[in-house]
Order: sequence, then C-alpha cells, then structure tokens
Amino acid sequence: MRYFNYVYTHNHIQMNGYIYRISTYHYNWHPEVEVLIVLQGSVEVCHDGDYTVLEADDCIILSPQCGHATLAMTPDTIALVLHLPPEMMTAYDADFMQYTFCVYSDKNSRYTRPFEAMRRWGAEFMRLGVTAAARHPDRQESRTPKQRELRTGLSPMEAITAEGLIMHVARTVMELVMPVRIRPDGHAPAVAREATFEKMIAYIDANYTSRIELKDIAAIGGYTEGYASQFFKRQLGISFMEYVMRMRLRAAAVALVNSEERIVTIAGECGFTDVKAFNTMFRKHFRTTPSAYRRTARRIARQTALQDWKEYIAADDASVHQVLEQYIRTGLTGYGTVKDKNYSHDRQRCKELEASLADTKATLQQLWQRLEDISKK
Repeated sequence: MRYFNYVYTHNHIQMNGYIYRISTYHYNWHPEVEVLIVLQGSVEVCHDGDYTVLEADDCIILSPQCGHATLAMTPDTIALVLHLPPEMMTAYDADFMQYTFCVYSDKNSRYTRPFEAMRRWGAEFMRLGVTAAARHPDRQESRTPKQRELRTGLSPMEAITAEGLIMHVARTVMELVMPVRIRPDGHAPAVAREATFEKMIAYIDANYTSRIELKDIAAIGGYTEGYASQFFKRQLGISFMEYVMRMRLRAAAVALVNSEERIVTIAGECGFTDVKAFNTMFRKHFRTTPSAYRRTARRIARQTALQDWKEYIAADDASVHQVLEQYIRTGLTGYGTVKDKNYSHDRQRCKELEASLADTKATLQQLWQRLEDISKK
C-alpha cells in the first residue's frame, strides 16, 4: 500500500510533504517551516498563544520552532502539509530561523493569488510523488507509511520540475511572511525554555489517561503552579487542563473508529471520570456525539495508516486526487504580491452559487419523488 508521504532532497533544495486526516489532537514542535492546506473539512490550529479556525481551501504558514497543535472540527478533515527545512530557508536569508510569524487565509483572502499558488504547488508536488512511487512500487503491501524519496523515481526533467515547485513554495512563503515577520531584538530562541516545555508535554502525553494535576508538570520545570499555568498558556494558547482534555479526546476519537468497544468503556480507558462528561466534551469539541462520529467515520471507509498519531491517506484515494486536480486547474500560472479583490470575490461567489445549486437540486429531487408517490396512489 502506498501513501501520500514524500520527501525530495538535492543539495540545499529540500522539502517533504504528506496528506493526512486530522481526526486527532497532537502537539508539534519542529525546526521546519510548516505549510498546512485544508483539503476538506475544518480544523482548529493552536499556535503560540493563539488559535485559528481554518475551513476547506484555507492555508496556514507557521514559523520554525512554533509550538502548535491541530484539532479537527468535522469528522473527515483532511490536510496537505509541506515542511521546508531550516537549511533551505537560511540559504537565502541567514536570519530566517530568528523570525516568528503566522500567516493564514480566511474567507476574504483564501482565493487571492499567493494562496491559490500555494495550493497549486503543493498539489503538483503530491502528484509527482504518485508518479515516482508508481515507477518503483513496493514489493509488498504495508501498513507503514514510509516516507518516499522522490529523486529515485523521477526522470531528469521531472526532477527539475520538482525543484521548481519547491522553489515556488519557498518564494511564496517569503512573499507572505516577510511583511509580517517579527524579529526578536538580537536574542536567539530560548532553547532551555523550549526543552522544559517539551518535557512537560512528554509527561502529559504519557500519563493523560490517569489523573494529572498542575503541580505534577510544575515540578518538572521547577516552577510554581501559577507560573507553570501561565507558561503553558503562553506557549500553546490553551490551558493545561484543556490540553489534557484534548489528548483524551484524541485517543477516544481513534478508539471509536478502530475498535468495537462500548462508548462507556472507551471513555474510562481515555481518562474520563464518567460517560456523561465524555459525551459533553466530545460534543463540544467535535460538534457531534461519539456514536454519530463513529458511524460517519466508518461510512467513509477511507484507507489510511496510523503512524505517530498521523492518519496518512492512501495515494490512490479518488476524492483526494479530485481536490488536487482542482487546485492544479484553478491555480494561477503566475504569482505575485498583488491581491486581486475582484478575483477573490468572484471565486467566493462561485462557491456560494455552487452550494445554492446543490440545495436547489436536492429540493427538486424531493418534489419529484413526492409527485411520483402521488401518481402511484
């Protein structure tokens, strides 16, 4: 089995990318620039003391060493992620690792030129990955979504194309982040504080099914409970207890889809004191009940593989290919800093008209069915 999970490396030109379902919640902290594009569904992204809700076609760009986490707001949320390593960006700007930034699209900007271009470059990179993997198929099916090096499966011209795509991504990142970047006043990132926070997170990740109190993680950093609470909120944007709750919900969401256990059993095994509290929190965060979530996820029956809490999507998934092809067709051949407001408005209006037509079609089908029922009487 092949999955959307690829890397391209040639001298300083490097990028990796994957497509996965965001049905879980997990904290991330890495030195790469991250570009996340929502292919379908909606997702909440917590980052550096704030959070952002992204809808389908939205994109967010996070700076290196930005602590962040994602939580799906709908049962079948799928995203495309691209990572640009530090050496890729510092080859052009030696100070890049010192910048902090967070750029994202919304309903007013998601169809402007830079974000259209970013979706296109990401889609074409994934399509090249499928091409390379098809030429060198796995010897046997595997549930382990190993990252595939693209250079081994691309022709010289395709490799040049891949490097061009990566440079387009890097340029678009620069275009979007340079006007809003923040550069600390000559101070390097607080590595010691980052390491302490990672130890706190690791402790919670290992013990969230048990009773955890703030004093437990405060002791890890040698802090008072008050300072530990503020530190946690400042680093991640949510409270200590909210993070613990989301970790429990993450495990429950996976168990609902991948086991036959009763909901009351899953609630207990994931750290909830009773099933009523579990149902309440699940509905609050996922906007549906645990039983409805389970039914929806099983009805979708998408082929995925779970690794490091990422649910990678199979490379032959037809619905994902359809979205990627749409991005390639509608993506702009050029890119620049000019934001075409009329273009953005027209694209949004087309989306609204498409939804309206779908509703009208459904209504007409219901009326037609009623007429047929009446005629049979």
